[in-house]
Amino acid sequence: MVSQPPRVLFGAAYYRGYQPYERLKEDLDLTTAAGFTVVRVGARYSAEKR
Repeated sequence: MVSQPPRVLFGAAYYRGYQPYERLKEDLDLTTAAGFTVVRVGARYSAEKR
């Protein structure tokens, strides 16, 4: 593993289920333009019993 210099990570969680799929490229472009260094992509799960 390559060692990286210490730095502040700037990012957010991205849950695709909250936005239409057609908006994915725009969202990724916006996070890049904002200077995000990390994006956590996750699935949305409900804790409710069905």
